Amino acid sequence: MRSLFRQVVCGSLMSLVIASQQCCSSTGARDTRAMIATDDDIPRVQYSVGTSSLPLIFDDAAYRSLAEKVAADRIALLATHRFTDDAQLAGWYRSIARLYAEIPDFALATKYRAEAAKLVAPGGVNLGRVVFEAEASLAQQGLQRGMPGYDDRFRRELRERLFAAPFSEIREECMTWRFAGDVATVDALKGVAQGATDPKLEANGGIASAAVVDEIVNWRQAYRSQYWLAVIGPICGEVLDANAARETRENRWAPRQVSLVATDPGVPVPIGIWDTGVDGDVLKDNMWSNANEAPNGLDDDSNGYIDDLHGIALTYSGKPRPGTLRDLGPLAPRYGELVDCYVAQADMLRGIDNDGVRRYKARLKTLDPAARFKFDEDVSTVGGFVHGTHVASIAVAGNPFARVVAVAYGAPDAAADDAPPSRESEIAEGETARRTIDYFRAAGVRVVNMSWQTSRAGLESEMERLGVGGSPAERATLAREWFMEYRSRLESAIRACPEILFVCGAGNSRDDVDFSGYLPAGLRLPNLVTVGAVDAIDRPTSFSSEGSGVSLYALGSDVPGLLPGGRTGRFSGTSASAPQVVSLVAKLLAIRPELRPEQVIDILSKTGEAMPDRPGAVVVNPRGAMEAIGWRDRSK
Repeated sequence: MRSLFRQVVCGSLMSLVIASQQCCSSTGARDTRAMIATDDDIPRVQYSVGTSSLPLIFDDAAYRSLAEKVAADRIALLATHRFTDDAQLAGWYRSIARLYAEIPDFALATKYRAEAAKLVAPGGVNLGRVVFEAEASLAQQGLQRGMPGYDDRFRRELRERLFAAPFSEIREECMTWRFAGDVATVDALKGVAQGATDPKLEANGGIASAAVVDEIVNWRQAYRSQYWLAVIGPICGEVLDANAARETRENRWAPRQVSLVATDPGVPVPIGIWDTGVDGDVLKDNMWSNANEAPNGLDDDSNGYIDDLHGIALTYSGKPRPGTLRDLGPLAPRYGELVDCYVAQADMLRGIDNDGVRRYKARLKTLDPAARFKFDEDVSTVGGFVHGTHVASIAVAGNPFARVVAVAYGAPDAAADDAPPSRESEIAEGETARRTIDYFRAAGVRVVNMSWQTSRAGLESEMERLGVGGSPAERATLAREWFMEYRSRLESAIRACPEILFVCGAGNSRDDVDFSGYLPAGLRLPNLVTVGAVDAIDRPTSFSSEGSGVSLYALGSDVPGLLPGGRTGRFSGTSASAPQVVSLVAKLLAIRPELRPEQVIDILSKTGEAMPDRPGAVVVNPRGAMEAIGWRDRSK
């Protein structure tokens, strides 16, 4: 889809809210507050902040004024509304705590973090919590940044806490943060704030929704983190190096993998890759071929698509485009340079320091804020371009019977891409989704991979960016109505193909797919499954979204795959875990083509490894699933 109360007043109001909640629960009195079951139920508010976010990010007094207003509003909401899920209420408390933490007011931030912890256990250690607790501990001792000796005390406090934490719980974040200070600079922050947030403020006359305020809080947090990023990076390196020699990570994922061979009694299985396109030259041995089409510039099979030899490319509005890859346009001549940067970026987030990473970091140092924002956008565009091929290569790995039917979704359309969202554009995109699924069905596709995500909130954000819809409340009403036009068409099209299994990624936002209303992950259909991400030892990743419908998990951390042109890259995300499940499903169907989607889901669920902290969810076990249908390994 086109992503002033003083502290004492806030504290008193919070006490009243908590007391009222306790009273209702202890006396059994009827709670008449409005219910919040999804993020769409949260009342919209607005704040007059001006057309530039920079003063709110860099000026302590300006940020404090805004943060206290927003915190007071969020506390007051709890007197009139109640969250139906404790985890979401805990998240609301944490959002209040974060507002105060960036003032910084560690006393109030600690208070609201404690309220959240009463509802939902904090879980494992994470580096953000370690940093907060280190700063809060020093604040309780009367120490603040800028005081003599504070830097040494903070470094020592942080180091002690990190080395005391279970290494398995902080390993992933230590790798990510090891070099974060090299790229998360003030110039980078200014660039993204001016390029991403300020256009929304300008389009709405300096009025910000709560979502834009949260963006500003993110940038404020990034600004204040400049201090400790320079400290925590080297300490993360120490922790990683200290544990490298004695670390024992039993790779539970690799032993479960299976590969089919040509001599297996299998049949071809068309698999749909609904993504940004697939480089058919890279995966030529696994591409589906349209037997009724020839490369002659004609629509030989009269299906509405010219030369759809291995699939199609569609704009969001449904216009066909040639080939099975998105067009990079003016970035095409720079593909080699930009894909190197994209791979280096991913390597850096894995804690790797190599020549590519060093060149990437050196390049960033030459860019001013505006140039940095544009460069990051270009790298991100190339990241989208390579996404589909990487996903497809995971889905076909170890399966000579897999045949990719590619749909490059969201191909560029100069006329429509710059048009503001509307009911008509949502209807058009819903019809494009329907046409996509019709194409898969006509090609005989058995399983479809959907490693993408959209939401009503994303539409609302795009409307705000372009100044569409009036006030936040008016905009929310329109977004809700318009988005339903898309959702209803997507859902009915999937439901109309009970013979196809649709597999989608949960998302990488660390939130609840149901509360956030993500599509397709939030759909509940008998022929759709949603997949979360684990690492190689079956630990849920720090980024994976979850929810009651996220029933399957698969490897989504540091997953290798092919990119357009043939080079390789290793990336993390539920975009990589979903095709792991598709890969297994295609293997099951190659050997047992008579299996129906509900039977496949049953096999995956019964043969998976149970997740103790997620009742009903399993990590898929490819070997166990294949053996359950009578397959024997002929690859050895």
